[in-house]
Amino acid sequence: MKLLLDELSKLFNMVYLYLQKENVKKIAFEGKNDYYPMVLRKDINFNNPQFMQCPKYAIGSLDDDIQGLKDVLSGKHEPWELDLQRIGAILTTIGGLLDENISFPPNKKCEQELSLNELRLLFKIIPIFLKNKEQIFLKKQGCSEFFFEGTDDYYFKISHKDINFYDEKFVACPPFTLGSLTENIIDLKKILAGEANMNGKALEKLGAVLVAIGEI
Repeated sequence: MKLLLDELSKLFNMVYLYLQKENVKKIAFEGKNDYYPMVLRKDINFNNPQFMQCPKYAIGSLDDDIQGLKDVLSGKHEPWELDLQRIGAILTTIGGLLDENISFPPNKKCEQELSLNELRLLFKIIPIFLKNKEQIFLKKQGCSEFFFEGTDDYYFKISHKDINFYDEKFVACPPFTLGSLTENIIDLKKILAGEANMNGKALEKLGAVLVAIGEI
């Protein structure tokens, strides 16, 4: 199942409209919501039972992600693959918070913030970056479609409500589960076809797809 670049652009617009409807005026995180665990694709080893039971993971910061994206908006640096992962992580967390009916964003001023209009601008920049990206190994200019096959289809995910870096058991071995990017794309296409609505779960699925595109 393929996700076309034009479809990705449409999904970005639908996310923007959904966040507007949810009265989200800014993107900001505080306290425990700033950090998230992530299993890097380069570290995945499906043939190692110990890894599958307790995957090696890294810790990301949404504040750092926002700062990196603001550098793109300010022209400090050009967009690159990592920025897809940053947007993906942000959407995944927002989706988890909204899905759990947790108040978002914080009422107080946070150290790092993106306005909804800044996020919308990033949604316009990323497709242009992908359209113009040179795929050196494929000797091809531009990414127009995205699909995942074999082991590349799978990723490690975790429910936002389970993230607790204050818990020693969690830190030792977070309760990751396997997700399928192809299944995510199928569900996202249902939204594009009007068969389902944009919601928190959809943001999490789109976020996972963006992280994978950025990594691969």
